[in-house]
Amino acid sequence: KNTTYPTVPASFQAIVAFEFICKNRSDFITTGGTIESVLQLKIPALKTPAGKDQIRITEWGPYNFNYPIIFLKKIDSNNMYHFDVLGSGGNWKIIKTNDVTGITTTSSSFPAEITAQKTGDDVQIEMEYNGPDFTDAFGKKHHAADTYAFKFRDYKPVINWNVNWFGWDADHNPNKDYKVFRDFISKSTPIKTENEKQINYTWWGAIGKQLPADSFATVATTTINVKEGIYRLGVTADDLVKVFIDEKLVIDFWDASKYVNDEDAHHSAIVSLNGKHNIRIEQVENSGYATLIFSLHPL
Repeated sequence: KNTTYPTVPASFQAIVAFEFICKNRSDFITTGGTIESVLQLKIPALKTPAGKDQIRITEWGPYNFNYPIIFLKKIDSNNMYHFDVLGSGGNWKIIKTNDVTGITTTSSSFPAEITAQKTGDDVQIEMEYNGPDFTDAFGKKHHAADTYAFKFRDYKPVINWNVNWFGWDADHNPNKDYKVFRDFISKSTPIKTENEKQINYTWWGAIGKQLPADSFATVATTTINVKEGIYRLGVTADDLVKVFIDEKLVIDFWDASKYVNDEDAHHSAIVSLNGKHNIRIEQVENSGYATLIFSLHPL
């Protein structure tokens, strides 16, 4: 409404206006406490670069260019990583790397572009910021006199999954009796089998030609070999899911009545791993939309 930045999407303008209101609560209240009244106040000029190609979405939401980040633009076919180093001002320098080589620039001002060649499973780049005060993505103020490090990490261990799909009927309904269901699939022939490097499935219909869209189960197994450490294991699944590590149950969501909100499809566990481990995922689809996505990140 009454926009002064036509090159910026309306949704982003709303975020800026809301942030302004939050920072000027007393003015908002004294002017009547309405959106119309606050529009009479002077909203500061937007500092973000103009153009749709400048929009960046991080894991926390739209990026506002007010704090330093290493933003991954793409990974090309040669496993070369292409980054934008972004911030509101100041300088940066690289202080630590892992599993990369041939970084084009190790220090510069903001903004900058760099590339780096991947050499291993755990790509890491850490930088040190030197510049004016800024507020980070969580609203925390950082002062120019304080050392601030920011980093990028992309952990992609080599994982080979064996994935099998099974159909089930009312006599082997996993919602009613897990043991009966488990015994059933252990003796059944899969209706579909794949070998994959990752578990990242979303189905809006059938899982394959002349295969079911509902009442099916996915069983994915693998053996991983990782460095000793603490990891966050995550799985997004619709509708039911169990995850086992070395036959130990670490994620157990087997009650469809608890699936109320979209976020209820995601589950995680903090686990200690060292060396080889066997992982087994069991996912059940009742009806409608279905998904199964697995992730593993070191902490």
